[in-house]
Amino acid sequence: MFLSKTSASPLTNDIRSHTSTAKFLKARHEFQRTRSTNIADESSASSKRTRIMKFTNPSEIAPGVQVITINGDRSQCHLLVEDGATLLVNCIDGLTPAMIEQAGYPSPTEIWHTQVDNSLAAEGDAFPDAVIRLPRKFSDLAAVSEDYWKAARVRWERPEAWMEELGRAAYGIAGSLILQPLDRPLTRFQTFESGVSLSWRHLDFEVWDFSVRNFYAVGFALRMGEKLVALFAGELVDGDGNLPDAHGFEADYSGPPWGHIAATIKQAASREPQWLFPATGPSSPHGTSLLTQLASRIEVFTQTHLPEAPWVEEPAPIRYRDHGDSVFQMAAHFGNVILLINPAGEGLMIDPGPCDYENPRRKEDFIADLERFESEAGLNKIDLALVTHFHGDHYDLWPVLKARYPACRLGAWLPVADVITHPETYPYACQLPWYGLDWSHCQVDVVLTRQQPLDWHGTAIHTVFLPGHCLVHAGYWLDWKGRRILFSGDSIQTRGGVDNLQLLISNHSVPGTDEGHLTAYENVIPFGITLNLGGHGSSFENCDKIYRASYQRIEATTKSLLGLFGPKHPSDIFLRESFRPAAEKVRKLMAAS
Repeated sequence: MFLSKTSASPLTNDIRSHTSTAKFLKARHEFQRTRSTNIADESSASSKRTRIMKFTNPSEIAPGVQVITINGDRSQCHLLVEDGATLLVNCIDGLTPAMIEQAGYPSPTEIWHTQVDNSLAAEGDAFPDAVIRLPRKFSDLAAVSEDYWKAARVRWERPEAWMEELGRAAYGIAGSLILQPLDRPLTRFQTFESGVSLSWRHLDFEVWDFSVRNFYAVGFALRMGEKLVALFAGELVDGDGNLPDAHGFEADYSGPPWGHIAATIKQAASREPQWLFPATGPSSPHGTSLLTQLASRIEVFTQTHLPEAPWVEEPAPIRYRDHGDSVFQMAAHFGNVILLINPAGEGLMIDPGPCDYENPRRKEDFIADLERFESEAGLNKIDLALVTHFHGDHYDLWPVLKARYPACRLGAWLPVADVITHPETYPYACQLPWYGLDWSHCQVDVVLTRQQPLDWHGTAIHTVFLPGHCLVHAGYWLDWKGRRILFSGDSIQTRGGVDNLQLLISNHSVPGTDEGHLTAYENVIPFGITLNLGGHGSSFENCDKIYRASYQRIEATTKSLLGLFGPKHPSDIFLRESFRPAAEKVRKLMAAS
């Protein structure tokens, strides 16, 4: 139905506003920082205690050269000792010159950073006599300068470049601020580039590119003659030969670049470092072996469980697909709009977002769609619109719909409603403010719960929790003229094929827990769905078979993925520290709905 009348048009950003991004980011960061303080496990009294650092016995890595690992609560740094002087590689929270001197070592003359964050660049001004060096691309972050806030943009500037950029920004992904500002900014430091050589006293170090980690991270390789004595690897790997976590490797909206990660670790192994000094886990004199084995495990995972190439399908030549019984689904532009029309001409819309950002006439075309439904499909009015999740491309034209049908109400599951009403209080990717439109949030009229179906003109609409694509994600199902239809948004988004694990960490969904992708399938299998209408034009029948096959594949992928990280809890692998306050809030909302 409805052959598309939209012709190719020049790409434009005219519909995007130019509001201040720095103000929004600062407000959101301050809110999250405050909440993190409020929900901290430690009391205010105990949090002020003097931290106890554990200094390991020295490792003799070369004649006259020793390395001491300094362990804190969660991370560790390394003190290199040579001829009565020390170099500190990274600095954990609470470490002071006095602690180092009490352990019997001189205060460091220099501090080098593999990355800049609150775990490993926590010295602030505690070492006034030390020269601090860090990768140049971290410099604005280290200083928490105005340039940092400007670069940490939350507006989508170039929709035409989505497939190239996939939401990647200088310090975040699609509006989710990944590289958080330091609690204690560094006021003085020197910078260096990846690939250069650095010298400390008479020791020479190569700076290796580990930018698969935290956007711009590096490693320091100590070479003495022809021998690579030690690699200070930061958070590239842990000391047990596993990956330390997944969230630090997320590079863009496609998730961690597994092939690039394996190649980086494999290249490091090929240089045959003897000692490995990571920022998590024990040090090891078998660096080459650990790195080689880990790279091989990642390669096996990608070859066994991940598709060889991303799924690609051309948009349909028609504007909307007619599923029969007055059920219409947008097919062009990978749009999200779904419309049901009852015999009285009353319309229910799911996800009012055409997702056609390359189209400068997208609002006008959406209005033309509604006019055609009125003239050709018997639509009198749309009086209810439901939103499956908080990504802006699923509801950004709600104001256009509301303007045409003033009595229309917007509905969403309680956690979804809270995110789209208060986006500044959540750290997630692809929220509406990132799209740069002339509105950034909305008021939800109807709040749905899983306990109580919503009545829409005699049709019961049921709500189901569908995590996977993101944590805060609902599905809605109803019985419609002999069919049971599920509107699954982006969590179940296949076209009749077997689904695989989604790992979009900046959306906050934790595999291997009841907040992961498997839960979505566990929740829908019992309902006997006969037609699944998902986001971006996806649809299929034979639902039970596809659900169960997808479950088995995702289960196997999840198990293999978790094996790359060793015996860590999934939340430590996939949940960023900055996301934990939001996680607590969402869990409370889910419990109430």
